Amino acid sequence: MTLGLRELAERAKAKLPLLAKGRRDEALLRMAALLSERWPEVLRANQMDLEEAERAGLPKAKLDRLALKEKDLKTLTEGLRQIAALPDPLGRIEGLSKRPNGLRVGRIRVPLGLIGFIYEARPGATVEAVAVALKAGNAMLLRGGKEAFRSNRALVSLWHEALREAGLPEEAVSLVPTTDREAILEMCRLELLDLLIPRGGEELIRLVQKEARVPVLAHAKGVNHLYVDEKADLSMALRLALNGKTQRPAVCNALEALLVHEKVAEAFLPLLEGAMRERGWSFGPAPGPFPSSRRRCPPGRTSGTGSTWTSSSGSRWSRAWRRPWPTSPATAPGTRRPSARRTPRRLGAFWRRWTPPWSFGTPPPASTTALS
Repeated sequence: MTLGLRELAERAKAKLPLLAKGRRDEALLRMAALLSERWPEVLRANQMDLEEAERAGLPKAKLDRLALKEKDLKTLTEGLRQIAALPDPLGRIEGLSKRPNGLRVGRIRVPLGLIGFIYEARPGATVEAVAVALKAGNAMLLRGGKEAFRSNRALVSLWHEALREAGLPEEAVSLVPTTDREAILEMCRLELLDLLIPRGGEELIRLVQKEARVPVLAHAKGVNHLYVDEKADLSMALRLALNGKTQRPAVCNALEALLVHEKVAEAFLPLLEGAMRERGWSFGPAPGPFPSSRRRCPPGRTSGTGSTWTSSSGSRWSRAWRRPWPTSPATAPGTRRPSARRTPRRLGAFWRRWTPPWSFGTPPPASTTALS
């Protein structure tokens, strides 16, 4: 194999027994110390990546994910120390039971093995992902985004130093030594991997799932929603909403939708609007109402479609609807309510209970506000 991935994987697999028995917590703590000591080196490598990415015309949102800042040092080092303080997950026996013949049967926690990690231009993940895998006694083969190659190489170099000082094999953390996209396909076909984790856009996830010959742990589209119930602590809900949306709007786990119970909407939404404006957010017209409100209101009833706020990144924030009937094939526009005689007994009861006696169609006009 021209890329040398098999050699990297074979070395890592050979060292797995030493890794599981070694001083993994000490390696995590040493990595936290090295980050504090050598952070300027990491920032210089990251600045070179940023300059090249800007020349290549990388979008602003991706540049934000690529950039490492001074505040990231505290986040990463605190995370490493918190993971090191957790109890060792290996060797624990769970679900132990005694069989009629006296044999005791249970499940024991063991490492997964060698994990391949394919991710886009987010160098912080080089620290976070390795820390979690190392805590559980796993080795990692990393293939980061080409835009963050220098940053990832600097961080992996620190990992190697931390592993050596803890008496662990540095082969436990390996970086694919190329930015060629062919490396992704090679990793998908590398049977030495025990697990493959893609982290990035939908296109990357689909490619890995299609080409992989090993188990894949993949995520689908994010559903980062926050619901504020009528009994919720509104001050806590406000803090959660602001943190989830305004801290770093460009990241993949930023808040996408806010759903507020109608009984607290009049009290909560003005608080949220004021706090958002204080942080420099502006409001404008949304492209349309929230999809859940696409139903025709019955005669004599109020529409209850509420308001929808949409950010510049396309995320939607919405007020709760009055009666959000469950959507189903039978309640889609242009379809008739099924007869109970044509459906199974239980399913027919479900339709009779939940299908509203009015047809679905164009949503009523609603005042909408957008968050950008």
